[in-house]
Amino acid sequence: MDELAGLYNKGAGDWNMTPLLKTSGWAVWSGETEGSSGAWGFSFLGGHRFWNDRYYSRTARAFAVRSRNDG
Repeated sequence: MDELAGLYNKGAGDWNMTPLLKTSGWAVWSGETEGSSGAWGFSFLGGHRFWNDRYYSRTARAFAVRSRNDG
């Protein structure tokens, strides 16, 4: 969540983030889950964290990332 919040840059690109990150939604899911169906996400529209069921994908997206240890 802190990494996603660190990408928030009000007024940058279409979604308040660097234009190098392309997404069709204004929210991004984090890897922080809660229970079997909930997860934390970050809203680039308003710059805040939120919790919701993971089935909600109309505006929420995920970025594919890998650990720095993956080489």
